[in-house]
Amino acid sequence: MSTSNTTNIGPPPMTQYTQLEFAEAFVRLLPTGPAWATDFNSQLRIALYPLANTYATNETLAQNLLIDIFPSTSVQLIPEWNESLGLPGPCSIGSSNVAVSQSAIVAQINNQGGVSEAYYISYALSMGYVITISNYSSLRIGHDINQSCYDRKYDFIWIVTIVSGAVPSYLECMLRQIAPAHLQLYVIYPDSSIGLPGTLTYPIVSVVVSGTTANFSLTQQYTLLAAVNYSGTGTSGTVIFLPGSQSQAVTVPSAVSLTLSNTYHCALQ
Repeated sequence: MSTSNTTNIGPPPMTQYTQLEFAEAFVRLLPTGPAWATDFNSQLRIALYPLANTYATNETLAQNLLIDIFPSTSVQLIPEWNESLGLPGPCSIGSSNVAVSQSAIVAQINNQGGVSEAYYISYALSMGYVITISNYSSLRIGHDINQSCYDRKYDFIWIVTIVSGAVPSYLECMLRQIAPAHLQLYVIYPDSSIGLPGTLTYPIVSVVVSGTTANFSLTQQYTLLAAVNYSGTGTSGTVIFLPGSQSQAVTVPSAVSLTLSNTYHCALQ
């Protein structure tokens, strides 16, 4: 025979009284006698019912206090939590988004600081976001010839891809707030694709789709080589920019949505 040991954490559940129950309690506390008519349709009972709403509201707030004292479930005390932690700061998210506010409060409380990829990934996860980080290193002796080559400024560049989450723009703002001053972030949203018409800027290339033509343009000149893979419904390929080439046009199916990936560029200085 197996036994189950269950440990209840937190205070026991409290009985929550309704407005009608408070009104009935008022009636029972009234004096007795002909002057205190307390039958169901009496004017006295009707007058007491609205007054009982104040007590019922306070009862609800008292019950919710057991929830609001914890930041992950707080609703009524979100303004107090934000004021204590300096939130939302420059990263305004709107007071109506309770879930995002709760996640931000928890992340701020747990934030111990750090500069590693694992720290930023964990910080985003504590706010309900899944991200990946790609970083680069400048060209050195022994550099793999099959890898992209970069100049020294790429030692301080991270590409952060937001895989999922409620408000990507808010996460981007928060990451930029805690990022070291020397680190340059490129943030790619979950819907970083190019539709018709539209423009998408990737770390090394900008794409403008018009009709069935996708115009790829480098955001800066690379001295050796630059390339980017693209894919979409019914189409995929690689655009290669040779030295001196700054833009290229590619024919794509009508109404296609393009996604960029696996950039390669070599910029020696």
